[in-house]
Amino acid sequence: MSGGYKKYIVNVFPRLFDNKQIKDLLIFFPPQALNFVSLNNFPAQTWPFIDYYNGFMWLKSQIKKFSPDVIFIPTARWFCAGKVPVVSMIQNMAPLVFPFQGSIKETAKNMIRYYQSKRAIQKSTRIIALSNYVKNFLVKKWGIKENKIGVVYHGVSLSNIKIIKPKALKHLDNQIFIFTAGSIYPYRGLEDIIFAFNNLTKNLNNIYLVIAGEVPQSMKSYKSKLDGLIKSLNIHSKVIWTGFLSDEEMSWCYKNCSLFVTTSRIEACPNIVLEAMANGCLCVSTDSPPMPEFFGDIAIYYRAKNIESLTEAILKILFLDDKKKQEISKRIMSIAYSFSWDICAKKTIEQLQKAIDEYKKK
Repeated sequence: MSGGYKKYIVNVFPRLFDNKQIKDLLIFFPPQALNFVSLNNFPAQTWPFIDYYNGFMWLKSQIKKFSPDVIFIPTARWFCAGKVPVVSMIQNMAPLVFPFQGSIKETAKNMIRYYQSKRAIQKSTRIIALSNYVKNFLVKKWGIKENKIGVVYHGVSLSNIKIIKPKALKHLDNQIFIFTAGSIYPYRGLEDIIFAFNNLTKNLNNIYLVIAGEVPQSMKSYKSKLDGLIKSLNIHSKVIWTGFLSDEEMSWCYKNCSLFVTTSRIEACPNIVLEAMANGCLCVSTDSPPMPEFFGDIAIYYRAKNIESLTEAILKILFLDDKKKQEISKRIMSIAYSFSWDICAKKTIEQLQKAIDEYKKK
């Protein structure tokens, strides 16, 4: 379960429970998510592990007893529990666009995810897309009818939270640092920022690159390749890998970095980008969709793999005067306010109701 998906559940599900339009709500999580459920005090159930091998008979029986008006599956996995409309949502675009992720094992998993996602999308009554980029992909690549898809952006938490300086950054005092974050995968394109940072160090001495993000087991060899690249460029003393950071530690990085850089090639809805915006970070981004859909004209864009363009974009921000930086920061935060979890929950309910209405017409 990705960090973005966890935040979606934590923020949207309580709002669904509190909404008066929903009379009753029954939630099921897979057995492997029990720890997450217990930590967040969700009134949820799970199915017996053996249900995976007998066609989910127990789960289907529980749903039949509940007799729902609609089934909502926030991941692109098909599940049929009788004559009930189903709404699916795509959380991860990487398996659909960039399935070849370094290792053979991860590539095989992505091919399975691709098949599962396409099957779910084709069979569902309605689909929730997290951006217009996702919607356009489904229409143009998979031939899904446009009126079957609703776009619902994720939100971002704008409330002030306690900030904690990560242990990996204890030795940083007033040094300039560039911040980038996200789970370590090839589609994140970290090579771009590593090469650009190497360019920067030729003229800027007191600057660091901070890379936050969990390294999945299947990506250990890819991380080693990145380490090798950093050492070959002789910038290993200036690049800091923090690993996984808590929300409080991420908040410290957002508030103290000189700028935030995202080099990702593929996102459905870039949650970390929304967090950076909510914290007023000055941002440099690839022009890969859906980044412009979220940043608008407030970020400086570069084309993926164009290292010189990325280097120039970073320098442009670093050398802005303080007044201009503050102006841009305020604009970025104002844009972030339009991405609300309340709006996300409201529009999700609208899509569920549309599925119910459309199913009745059949």
